Amino acid sequence: MTFSVPILAPEGLMDYVEDDFIHFEGTVPNRSGTGRLEAGGLAVFDGVMIRSRTGFAVAVRREDGAIAVRQVPFASLTHKVRALRLPLVRAIGALWEMVQIGTRALNYAASIAQGKKARRKEPSRSETATMLAASALLILVLFLFLPELFAGWTVLLLPEAMQGFASNVVTYNLLTGLFRVAILLAYVGGLSLSGEIVRVFQYHGAEHKAVLTFEQGRNVTVDRARVQDTIHPRCGTTFVTLVVLLAVVAFTVADVLVALTMPQVAQWGVFAQRGFHLGVQVVFLPAVLAVSFEMIRAWAYRKPGRFGRWALQPGLWMQRLTTRQPDDRQVEVAIVALFAALAISPRQWEERTYLVRGLEDDESAPGYRPRSPARPAPVQEGGDGAAAENETGTG
Repeated sequence: MTFSVPILAPEGLMDYVEDDFIHFEGTVPNRSGTGRLEAGGLAVFDGVMIRSRTGFAVAVRREDGAIAVRQVPFASLTHKVRALRLPLVRAIGALWEMVQIGTRALNYAASIAQGKKARRKEPSRSETATMLAASALLILVLFLFLPELFAGWTVLLLPEAMQGFASNVVTYNLLTGLFRVAILLAYVGGLSLSGEIVRVFQYHGAEHKAVLTFEQGRNVTVDRARVQDTIHPRCGTTFVTLVVLLAVVAFTVADVLVALTMPQVAQWGVFAQRGFHLGVQVVFLPAVLAVSFEMIRAWAYRKPGRFGRWALQPGLWMQRLTTRQPDDRQVEVAIVALFAALAISPRQWEERTYLVRGLEDDESAPGYRPRSPARPAPVQEGGDGAAAENETGTG
């Protein structure tokens, strides 16, 4: 698989110039040691961020129709800290990187939307820590404190004869779990009322289509991406949904352990018990996040069994709410982001910013332009999947 996207005008450093055209090129250098084709990303305002094994790229559609692209080399923490490669522990590094990269991608998209020159400065550690702390606080309020509050009110409103049953450890955790699901659905539904967020959901679907086409080992074109589903098993929506569901089981086990090892808690006042209950949930939450991460990671590359399909299905249903069918212009932006991410060389250290017309060599893309004599033709391939295999030298 080879790709070449001609650049309308350089906004930063460039690879090379030939006949007044600038290109970024690549041959899919992003296979893991297992030979998997890997890419992932997220949607931003009017654009898409795609991460490869060598960095990430953000592509944003400007008001004039051109696509602003930024390539950012990025070395994962797992390459620097051996301990973060361990199962369960690696979820910590992955979540930290997700916040850091997501913040940079959103900042770049916002700068393009505002018509300003994007900052090259990456968020500092303090800024990333602040964003992570704010995200953690939002999670605690929405999915721990509010469900606990609503469940407590519900128990108090029930007839006295039913309060004992509703206060049972299993029943009470199921009740809080239902409120978590309801809050998640209400949150996503509320976002869907905004036209701008719906457009982000369309770019979310476009990102999935581009990544799915790439992971099939095929040349990625708008035609081939268009027919793909908007659902991807490694999506963050599936991860969040799995966390919400797995929390019901984990917090029930935690309450049982507390009841067996600390029977005196039952003698405390209502507020003291609820406060202690929330504290136990906060302690168990990192374990829930880590286990959910490992489950998504395992099932993304192996065919899940019956339990795996059952556990993933709610997240796949939820993606129907967080993705929308994109148009060809949005799919084109996602593919440009994918190509830009794949083109990041392991030897590239500096960020590069470009302005591109679109996929000018893809006849199915909105940005297609008939080739002029001054424009060099891209390298021809012998096939779809075979080309990718031969060029990377991996099986």
